[in-house]
Amino acid sequence: MKYKRGSLFRIPRPLLIFVAVFLIYIATTIFLFNSLGTREKGSKRDTLSKRRSEQFETNTYKRQVKKIKQEQNNTNDEQNTANLSNEKNNASVCTEEDILGYFKKTPNVFVNEDTVVEDEVTKKRRLSVKEAFKFAYENYEKFAFGDDELRPLSKKGFNSFGGYGLTILDSLDTMLIMRLDDYYSRARSWIQTQLIWDKESKRVSMFETIIRLLGGLLSVYDLTKDPLYLKKAEELGERLLSAFGQTALPKPSISLRDHSTGYHHWLGEYTLLAEIGTMQMEFGYLSYHSNNATYAEKALELYQMLKQNYPDKKLYPAQIHTNNIRQHRNIYSIGAGADSFYEYLLKTWLLTGKTKSWIKEMYYGAANAVISDLTIETSPSRYPFIGVKQDSSLSGDMNHLVCFAGGMYALGAIHSEDPAVREKHFKMAKGVTALCHEMYSRQKTGLSPEAIINSPSEDFRNDGHLSAFALRPETVESYFYMWRLTNDTVYRDWGWDFFLAIERYCKTPNGYGGIMNVNSNSPEIEDVQQSWFLAETLKYLYLLFSPHDVIPLDQFVFNTEAHPLSIFNKPNF
Repeated sequence: MKYKRGSLFRIPRPLLIFVAVFLIYIATTIFLFNSLGTREKGSKRDTLSKRRSEQFETNTYKRQVKKIKQEQNNTNDEQNTANLSNEKNNASVCTEEDILGYFKKTPNVFVNEDTVVEDEVTKKRRLSVKEAFKFAYENYEKFAFGDDELRPLSKKGFNSFGGYGLTILDSLDTMLIMRLDDYYSRARSWIQTQLIWDKESKRVSMFETIIRLLGGLLSVYDLTKDPLYLKKAEELGERLLSAFGQTALPKPSISLRDHSTGYHHWLGEYTLLAEIGTMQMEFGYLSYHSNNATYAEKALELYQMLKQNYPDKKLYPAQIHTNNIRQHRNIYSIGAGADSFYEYLLKTWLLTGKTKSWIKEMYYGAANAVISDLTIETSPSRYPFIGVKQDSSLSGDMNHLVCFAGGMYALGAIHSEDPAVREKHFKMAKGVTALCHEMYSRQKTGLSPEAIINSPSEDFRNDGHLSAFALRPETVESYFYMWRLTNDTVYRDWGWDFFLAIERYCKTPNGYGGIMNVNSNSPEIEDVQQSWFLAETLKYLYLLFSPHDVIPLDQFVFNTEAHPLSIFNKPNF
């Protein structure tokens, strides 16, 4: 064999070309890899907050998606075994795109901790409230998951409401607002696989079912657009409709299993004003999004009945017969049994895009009548004290539930077109909120009793028979509205004092409970963690220390259980 000069061996030309191409490929790959790596590092330095947001969505939520998909696979197996329809299966599907796109769809739902500009004190307070929610809910999950509520002292659950997972449904939107994705994932899985409406024949309160269960489902549907929640809400709504038509006004209790209805044993054939006037938001929202006008029509017809039967009234009787719509005992109040009726007049008008002017007239007429007919000026501080009127006598009793009125009057004031009404109602809002703050600050524990009595020399005194505090939200609800509408930091300070008092006196090793005596240095703790504590009290506290664009008041309206619903225009009813 002959060799070319200068070579040890002869290389075939095709092989030489192959080697050259291979070397060029390797060099190009190395160059591109290094170049991309350099650009990626620069991008991380330049857009740190964006990168964190992407990591939250892609890492945390992919874990959530994986869990949900696994749960859906298990559920689909069970559904196939039970020969359920394809339509039912498809309604429960929540795709990866739905989950990962959630925050992009609803940018005003949560606080972006990476980009929000605020002082450290406010941030610390908000995160402290978030930790309180986590502590409360983790103990519920540990000892009572799937039951209605937790007994923190007994470390067990109990079904105060038929066993429909009340705490889960009531606090689901709070988890979303606080960005507690793992909690939300587990709660959603329970709703998808365990929540059924015909499990219990025991009758439950129509009122509580609507504001807590239906309201909770509709709110989380509003925030996520996950069809699972709307489907569950429609199933519940269909059962609730069976309460209509048996009597002129729906009876106050219903069995979700056999649809039987009944009365309160202590009130005979009468119902409470709040029970017939605190469904219009939820039924209206369900009609709007299900394209079934029946819900809204049934609910709004109740308002019309009151107008027709009491044409000269601005305030409506607190107890009404379900058949002849006659009043019972001639009682007028905005406290227990009547409160949310007046709240919903305003909020239903707002929720429907201010398209129902007749509801607006009902609200402002009633709000003015409360000031003129039910309000006493205390001495010496001149706070507006809202009492109870029976016949022509106005009593000096005011329960804690009335403290929602500070927020109601503030919200109504900013939406009034009459400058005189705005001024009068905002003055009322400030006065009621200040009085309710005093109900807390004058107690040894810094927590309010259930009721107070007007006292000429000292504004008010406690009602000795109603000295407990039940983790109630009404006062902090008014702090929230007053802060949002005035930017006066005093309301944040009052809210923080309220939160610290709860931490000191209501927290147990396994959750939170109300206290039996607000003027005891070592009060006994009640063995129940109310679902409204997670749904309302902690949510309003969290939002009190959040920016105004988180659940903004020009886009959302809160139901009476603090479940936010988006305002809609041109309702289909």
